Amino acid sequence: MTENVIYTYDGDIQPAWQYYSMPHSCVGGGDTLDDARQSYREALAFQLDVDTDELPDIIEHVEKEARDGIYVRYAAADPLRDNGSQLVTRLLNDPSFFDAQLEEALHLAPTAGGYPVLVITQLDDPVQQLLDQLTIHDSIWLAFPWPIAPTGMQSLVGLISLAGEEADDLDAIPLALDQDTIDGMTVLQLVQRYAIPRAEKAVPTLPPRVKIAAMT
Repeated sequence: MTENVIYTYDGDIQPAWQYYSMPHSCVGGGDTLDDARQSYREALAFQLDVDTDELPDIIEHVEKEARDGIYVRYAAADPLRDNGSQLVTRLLNDPSFFDAQLEEALHLAPTAGGYPVLVITQLDDPVQQLLDQLTIHDSIWLAFPWPIAPTGMQSLVGLISLAGEEADDLDAIPLALDQDTIDGMTVLQLVQRYAIPRAEKAVPTLPPRVKIAAMT
């Protein structure tokens, strides 16, 4: 079983680096990212009753505030997604992209911590990989590059939200998906199925929100 851990940076609190993980729930922090990483590994080893060199595979994610309580998350040690996080951060501070309508939509789908998170993804990412980053109480936003026809240049950023079964998002579209469907679905297929109007084939003004209501 693969573990996912999210390291969140907030310079206004101590320690500045906080972490939480899933499916085994470990919480804690450290003054630096390395301190938080060591603390997490020790906490997970204690919970699993193993040595730190016997831990299962761990996928690490970094979260940083982009603006006004809105965070961006990306896979640690991944330059492409790190660059994507910087691009999305700039867009969130660009009035031509971030307006009151988008701000309201983002806050309709927060994590269990009460703040919206935009996860940097690629269109060929497996949806299950994203579901592994949220609990039944979380919502996360997927931020992905969207090609502009006919050139195929990736110059737009698309958004869609995934909500856990008990997330506080009453307007999300409820889905009952079997595991076989989830296992074979990419972000692109999710967007094509639930986000893009069939006629216009364009990213909608208001990003859609999808609730994973059941896993049968």
